[in-house]
Amino acid sequence: MFINEGGRFSNFWFSTGSPSFIFDVLKKQNIDFFKTINEPIPDFVLDSFDVTNMLAAPLLLQTGYQTIESAAFMFNKMMYKLNFPNMEIEIAFEHHLLGMLTERNLQDVSNEITRLQMAIIANDTAEMQKVLRSHIAAIPFAQRSDMEENYQNIIFSIFRLIGASIHNEVHINKGRVDAIIVNHDHIYIFEYKMNQSADIAIAQIKEKGYATPYLSDGKPIRLIGINFSKKKRNIVEWKEEEIGSLYFVVCSRFCCRK
Repeated sequence: MFINEGGRFSNFWFSTGSPSFIFDVLKKQNIDFFKTINEPIPDFVLDSFDVTNMLAAPLLLQTGYQTIESAAFMFNKMMYKLNFPNMEIEIAFEHHLLGMLTERNLQDVSNEITRLQMAIIANDTAEMQKVLRSHIAAIPFAQRSDMEENYQNIIFSIFRLIGASIHNEVHINKGRVDAIIVNHDHIYIFEYKMNQSADIAIAQIKEKGYATPYLSDGKPIRLIGINFSKKKRNIVEWKEEEIGSLYFVVCSRFCCRK
């Protein structure tokens, strides 16, 4: 197909085989796909392939949409880390996955992704907030859980899809950061709350020193507190503050003194 298309790279492998069956299984079992590819999986899970009760990991591995990235012997068993075999499959698969979650066509999903990509490039957090609200609202109400972790996974999935360097539940010495995005010229630190307040989320980031490991990166750091509502099942409050890198912090304290 590469030759027939005049040497143009595209998702030819993905388009030759319909993944609709896999998405039906993922949707039916309400599987946290992004947790599946980010946590080590024991060998006995990958060896399981029961057609009456299919698990996400062995299904994705045996159909070629995932491959083994690494393996390690832990707690008397072999643990495997899965990942996409290449970017072509990753981008196409995640586009279809978001379309399945929101029950929207791929064109709408693609447009939303483009908006978020432009917002990240421009460091436009107001637009970022609009896209995330829209994305969550597009998910059928019955599929939106009232658990904070559900929204954490939704936000992680869409940022991962646009190619952002996002990390969930990052452990530091004073706690665990809900999410961190490292952009080309910015760092975003997210803290999520459910039925509390965005101010509490911002205060936690500061109190726990979540930004401290990134102060020496030379990039401005934006703290973002997000509060979700169990009743409305969406973002109801968004607060943010920006702090400088270690260079700017030191400069503001010492360099500018007369």
